[in-house]
Amino acid sequence: MPDPERSIDAGPVKRRKASADTRRKIADWDLWDCSSPEIRQDYDRPLSLFLHAGAAELSFASRGRMDLEPGDLLIIEAATWAIWQVKAPIRASYLYHDRSASASRRKAFIYGQEGKAQDMGSQKLSTPTNPGSE
Repeated sequence: MPDPERSIDAGPVKRRKASADTRRKIADWDLWDCSSPEIRQDYDRPLSLFLHAGAAELSFASRGRMDLEPGDLLIIEAATWAIWQVKAPIRASYLYHDRSASASRRKAFIYGQEGKAQDMGSQKLSTPTNPGSE
């Protein structure tokens, strides 16, 4: 069961500890390594990112801040940006939601028929093709 102490729902950005089901699903995701001390990333598509190793503090367009540690699952909706302060070299798996085989099904689950975001539960993750262009 994910750790409720690590769960944050800040509008277009969500963080929680990844469930066992999510950890199983990331095997097919792309990998991203980053050791740059600071990067800015624009997210034009929704994505999910699982942090295997490293640490970072993210600042978002909404002026919110969030830390990431190994085992965290980060979900970012489209049309936002983040500045990554990399505290320890990052190794992460990521997947853009629109690149997965079940993207249409996931989109319907996330947004429902009324266009409002819902809790993703243990759905598969996503991330930009180059989450932090290092």
